[in-house]
Amino acid sequence: MNTWLKYGLLAAAALVLLLAAGAVIFVSTFDPNAHKARITEAVKKATGRDLTVSGQIKISVFPWLGAEVGGVSLSNAPGFGDAPMLQVGSAQVRLKLLPLLTGSVELGRVTLDGLSVNLARHKDGVTNWDDLTGKGEAAKGAAPSGAAEPAKPSEGGGLKLAVGGLDVKNANVVWDDAKEGKRYALRDVNINTGAIGGGDPFDFELSFGLDSKEPELSTRNNLSGRASLDFDAGRYLVKPFKLTVEAQGKAVPGGKASLGLSASEALADLKAQKASLDGLSLTAYNLKVTGQAEAEKILDGPLAKGSLEIAAFNVKELLQALGRKALETADPQALTQVSASLAFRTGPDRVDLTRALVKLDKTTLDATASIQNFAKPFYTAVAKVDEIDVDRYLPPKKTGGGASASSSSSGGEGQAAGGKASDEVIPVQVIRDLGLDAKLDVAALKIAGLRLTSVDVRVLCKDGLLRIDPDRLALYGGTLSAPASVDCRGAQPESAVRLDLSKVQLGPLLKDMTGKDSYGGDLFLTADLKTSGATTAAMKRGLNGPMSLKVLDGVFPGVNLENLIKAVAAAGSRSGTVQGKSSDRTNFGEITATAQAAGGVISNKDLLIKSPNLRAEGEGQVNLPADSIDYLVRAKLMASGSGDDSLLGLLVPVRVKGSLSDPSYSVDLAEYLKGAATGLVKGVGGAVQGVGSAIGGVLGGQKKETQQDGTTTKSGTDATKKDQKKGGVLDGLKKIF
Repeated sequence: MNTWLKYGLLAAAALVLLLAAGAVIFVSTFDPNAHKARITEAVKKATGRDLTVSGQIKISVFPWLGAEVGGVSLSNAPGFGDAPMLQVGSAQVRLKLLPLLTGSVELGRVTLDGLSVNLARHKDGVTNWDDLTGKGEAAKGAAPSGAAEPAKPSEGGGLKLAVGGLDVKNANVVWDDAKEGKRYALRDVNINTGAIGGGDPFDFELSFGLDSKEPELSTRNNLSGRASLDFDAGRYLVKPFKLTVEAQGKAVPGGKASLGLSASEALADLKAQKASLDGLSLTAYNLKVTGQAEAEKILDGPLAKGSLEIAAFNVKELLQALGRKALETADPQALTQVSASLAFRTGPDRVDLTRALVKLDKTTLDATASIQNFAKPFYTAVAKVDEIDVDRYLPPKKTGGGASASSSSSGGEGQAAGGKASDEVIPVQVIRDLGLDAKLDVAALKIAGLRLTSVDVRVLCKDGLLRIDPDRLALYGGTLSAPASVDCRGAQPESAVRLDLSKVQLGPLLKDMTGKDSYGGDLFLTADLKTSGATTAAMKRGLNGPMSLKVLDGVFPGVNLENLIKAVAAAGSRSGTVQGKSSDRTNFGEITATAQAAGGVISNKDLLIKSPNLRAEGEGQVNLPADSIDYLVRAKLMASGSGDDSLLGLLVPVRVKGSLSDPSYSVDLAEYLKGAATGLVKGVGGAVQGVGSAIGGVLGGQKKETQQDGTTTKSGTDATKKDQKKGGVLDGLKKIF
């Protein structure tokens, strides 16, 4: 052996023996408890606080430098009450000496029992630790010109740290913030771990309660798992972990909740800038979510991707558990089976939903979506739906007691003038702020009773201009096209729609809408309408544009118009109603009409109904701002070829007048007499009294007779009104016109 090495080792051994001997002598002769008064006096001088040590102080030197103390408390700052700021029931910490020579810090098991910390802040912002940290001292004068530069981190290797474990029992920490009016308390904190250091795995358990007054909240939390912490490599692994939370209070949705979160593995590698989360499972209320995720460049700007699975759950039960109002749907089984499978990816200033497969009861939605530029988000989405019945998810229809939709909407003229935000049907600011490009493809759609197929709609909103552009939709054997726009770039929003219905079968369409057989035929309808304003009333006043209607090869079920006109004449001077049969029908070859909207008033002058034995013409207007209608329909028989032309040319004029929600129908006597004066009435008996009686039958007992001076009179008892309210000729006319 080298002589110098031999002597060096002998010298080191001698030094260790001397240190050990000195430590033994020091521990044997030094009593720290005899110096309590000096310690408390020094603390008082340095901080102005009272330090109390009621327990014994124990010190060890070799091979561990350790200290054990009990019953320690530190008084609070002046003005923060008499309760101590800090209390410790007992504490023990030990440091191994020899590893310090190799740059390692090895602590034994650190124990702490009965820790209590009271932190507070006054309304003026002063805290009860400001005097301990010297806050504000630098502000008392300028910094010395020779002030030292902040110390730079050492470029050498850092100390290696190892801890034999942590054992914290019954710790409590209170934060009382008078400035913000909030108070939080960590109660009964317990921490227990195995040995930490060297990257070796260790078990850990953490439990604590959290109480808050504002918001009102109380939770009990438990976290456990197995971790590996490699400080040198910057690699941290938890495998597995489990968190449970029991919460209650006003701040908790529904008043109380149980939450569970677990994962099979959570990893963070700071040097590689990677992180991952596997086997994630979250349970809350009646939800269960599972998934996984991974990320890279976690320090420079994370790029992440992952997937989530949401198990089938009942939306109504979830809302009830959250304390929300019970959700009622037309179909009680709607929203009871909802699940989803999601895949996502994140990047700098964007989030992509790369796949969303959602099961909504019997409906399947397959979609992708993204959000870009979080400062001013722009949303994109593409969604495909196999089939959906929207009516199932609407509120159930109310029976009686409630105001009708038309009356509630039409009564808003005065309200709209007041400019209430609740009157707005165009969300102007939302459209101005929204950036959206979305496409929706629905194979089969049912809404408001209507059934549509091959629905393909694109919605584009940018810089205050919203465009809705549906491709030609399949609708009851025909097609529907209705591109629309809302332009909110100006002071007032401008709206426009171009409607084109082509060869739509009226019978099935109206039956689905009303539940009853109604007109038949092929419908053709076009409209090019524009309006302005954000409220219903303003949009009514601003409505302008042309409309055109055509119905071919149609039928009026439930009434035979030819027989109806004959029945009016046959009633003659007899009172009573003229009954029709449910099996009656009127075939017609064509209905045509054009209309023009100007300032919310829709005018029509050329309604024409053609059938083999009948002609009907109509004209009038609908005033949307005033919620009124004034329309006249004239119907007369044509040559039937049956040889009975006694009623050929008989005119029956029907006046529709009043509010749109509750119009009145009457035979216009002035028009009737005008027809008689020009020879259009034949074989009626010629007596005005007979005509009046016939009109009484047409009106079903509530006779409105228009006199030559333009006034009206009413006749008929209430009993007659009740008996003849239904089944009269008027009901048949109302069905048609």
